[in-house]
Amino acid sequence: MALISVDEANEYLTECILCNQRLSDPIYAMSAFEEPWGYSDAAMHWDCFASWELRQEFANLYFQEQVDWFNGNSYWKILKRTEDICVAYGKAAKQVEVILRQSGSSFRVSKEKWDKWLENEWMANPNHEIERAALKQSLSLLKTVKI
Repeated sequence: MALISVDEANEYLTECILCNQRLSDPIYAMSAFEEPWGYSDAAMHWDCFASWELRQEFANLYFQEQVDWFNGNSYWKILKRTEDICVAYGKAAKQVEVILRQSGSSFRVSKEKWDKWLENEWMANPNHEIERAALKQSLSLLKTVKI
């Protein structure tokens, strides 16, 4: 995960890699992965990420990186995969991971809260309108996933 520094008052010390201003919530951060621009393992403002001209290319690569990781992990099973979304289940963790191609971001939901999350809690989770729109678009498909 991206290295993010905070001070004693829990204020961010780390700067957004896109605008070079001090971070403020909500932030977009990801783990290190191979990509051509050097932004992996960095943090940025969600609004900066949303308006970034390379956002979709970057998100596509990060989405695929995560899908490949779940495919290669014997503790996780991919339950549903489309062009826009991937849903994986962690047997040991008893958690569901929803990965969105539009943003490359993901949501982790415990198995016991999955139905409630699908019912209405997903609306409270998104950090940005990009996530909200992607979840809304995929909601009917997500509701077909049985854990």
